[in-house]
Amino acid sequence: MEIWDIYDQRNQKTGQTIERSRVQELKVGQYHACVNGLLYDQEGQLLVQQRSFSKETSPGIWDIFTGGSLLAGESPEQAISREVAEELSLHDLDFSYLGYEVRPDIKCIMHYYKALIPEQAKKNLLIQTSEVERIAWIAIEEAERLVEERIFDRKWLKKSF
Repeated sequence: MEIWDIYDQRNQKTGQTIERSRVQELKVGQYHACVNGLLYDQEGQLLVQQRSFSKETSPGIWDIFTGGSLLAGESPEQAISREVAEELSLHDLDFSYLGYEVRPDIKCIMHYYKALIPEQAKKNLLIQTSEVERIAWIAIEEAERLVEERIFDRKWLKKSF
């Protein structure tokens, strides 16, 4: 059972926690925190992943981000490293912090990162099938078309490249 810290709209912990299964009970002005990482290679191609068909939210869609929710007591930096390691078996990436955004529509504070995946690490990618169906490498222009209808994804992709 995952436990998440509760944050206010200023990205400050409130001292309260909530179980993942009860996130819909967050009140107005309460948020949990998430991380999203844009991962790219030396040729400037972006790693995209198709979400597992067994996922509760957005099963099977292609996503330009790798990420997830922060566990209680975890920093965004720890969370992005953990999520990328869990989902793709990538370790010790050098993440650049891009910023955060308060998302009342999904009761989440999203922290955004990007990281270059070294060529050697690309050879060691191993997906966690409970999270990811498959991955692909695409040009930034193709990624822009992929997220054309996703306003927040499009915004952070444009800010990043």
